[in-house]
Amino acid sequence: TIRAAPLTTAGGCLDLLKSLFSESLCKTHKCQSFHDVLFQTAGTSPPGSNKLLFLPHLNGERSPISDPYVRGGFIGLTGNHKVADMVRAALEGICFQYRWLAETLGVETLRSCSSCEPLVIIGGGA
Repeated sequence: TIRAAPLTTAGGCLDLLKSLFSESLCKTHKCQSFHDVLFQTAGTSPPGSNKLLFLPHLNGERSPISDPYVRGGFIGLTGNHKVADMVRAALEGICFQYRWLAETLGVETLRSCSSCEPLVIIGGGA
């Protein structure tokens, strides 16, 4: 069965992080692969990103809601948050959006299924 549900800007969110933080993170980590640095940086923030949320709707959204005007951003951002919290929140926001898509399509999540078929994700956020 082929099921499709696009996430408009998953890869665009990663591009945004790169444009915002690549210079400072590459200085700190002697940038091998920027995506590797992103994941290393995110790993220094706890799950939940110190109560920071990110909505990955940078250019509207097509699924599971269709709204070309919805916009993303950080929710709960304070002066105490660090770059690692922002990076982790963005990655978590993308993952939660994919989970919402999977649930909308009726795809069982790994948490609820011990023998699920692989879920193939393609595109910029894959």
